Amino acid sequence: MRLKITVNSIQGDEPYGGEQILDCVAGEYRLDEIFRLPFFRIIIDEVIDGYVCFRLMEGGEAHYFAMSRNDGAERWERETPIGEDDFAFEVLED
Repeated sequence: MRLKITVNSIQGDEPYGGEQILDCVAGEYRLDEIFRLPFFRIIIDEVIDGYVCFRLMEGGEAHYFAMSRNDGAERWERETPIGEDDFAFEVLED
């Protein structure tokens, strides 16, 4: 299984973002293919019965998810004083 992370952001009037695919193996991963700074990270805690249990770390704040490949895409969004971030997560088969 793999976890696909897609980010669409707007800061000021400039859109940016990208996509990163991680193997579903326990560990901590920087979203370095999308962001230059390590403010956002993914921590995959474990895979249980086809579900990936992971956290999106926004600095020190955790946002928890448990997803299987049958769940479709999950979204997480935030507004900032200068824009917005839109994250989409999807579990893919190998």
